[in-house]
Amino acid sequence: MKAGDKERLIESAKLIVKKTFTDIYYDADDFRLTTKDYWLRRRDGKWELKVPLGQTIQKKETDQYRELENEEEIKKTIGASWDLLKPFAKIITTRESYQKGEFHLDFDEMDFGFETFEAELMVNDEKDASTAEKKIMDFAREYGITSAPGAGKVIVYIKRNNPSHYQALLKAGVVRVIKRPIPILPPPYIFLGPLLIGVGINIIFPSSFLNISLRWRMAIFATLLVAGGALLYWAVRTLLRSKVDPRFKPVSGIVADGPLAFTRNPMYISFTLIYLAFSTAFNALWTVFFLPIIFYTLHYGVIRREEKYLEATHGEEYLKYKARVRRWL
Repeated sequence: MKAGDKERLIESAKLIVKKTFTDIYYDADDFRLTTKDYWLRRRDGKWELKVPLGQTIQKKETDQYRELENEEEIKKTIGASWDLLKPFAKIITTRESYQKGEFHLDFDEMDFGFETFEAELMVNDEKDASTAEKKIMDFAREYGITSAPGAGKVIVYIKRNNPSHYQALLKAGVVRVIKRPIPILPPPYIFLGPLLIGVGINIIFPSSFLNISLRWRMAIFATLLVAGGALLYWAVRTLLRSKVDPRFKPVSGIVADGPLAFTRNPMYISFTLIYLAFSTAFNALWTVFFLPIIFYTLHYGVIRREEKYLEATHGEEYLKYKARVRRWL
């Protein structure tokens, strides 16, 4: 959620309760429950089980579960696996709950540094689930809230603390894999195309933008080229060291060190410096004319898509990084 979202959501809503509770989650060593999207927990000593409704999570826009609270019914549902269960997560949650019309709103803050928001709409019959799902999605769109099913507190806890468990959930299709968006063009081409076209036009219709000697132009060219190349190398090395593919592949985590500690897009800054370096070397005014088009294409065709993807996949972690570090400089 972005700054101000909570205030907009709770406007005219009624505060029901603010409380702190402890959840202990259980599964067998082979993850036989969670890989079927069954979530068994003890909340402050009371057993609860969430059983998925209908379709697999890959086909649902919202999480849909039947909740069991009767211990005997839960043990019957679990069956012979009951004796194999052991705790795999302990999470302490501070929750604020509101009622806004027919929606139940929960704002949770967990003890492992994660925050989440959930809008619930209870139904008495499974056949009403699809209607409820549509209402929730319409509610999210009305308030501009990004939906990321399968990225709740337990999934995030598992992802951070037990990679083998998380991989099992991915393989089973319990965790929704949000594909990284395809850019309108690969970013290097967004710069390379206009540069070649601009230089070509400048050869036919010469027009310079610097009234300095060739020696000074070459000095500026070398400085910008070295700065851009060094920044590009630093950014790529930082991403690879954190095991994040700098190409358009799924991102496993937020990288906030190296050059990414002071700009969210160091590679695009480096491309800009290299572009300006060659524009200076050729003294081509036409290439400068293309800069607004380059930045417009980069912003809406690449960066905005990336930011939406990272908000959906990394939620609060990315939003905090986004609030702390500038998009450019």
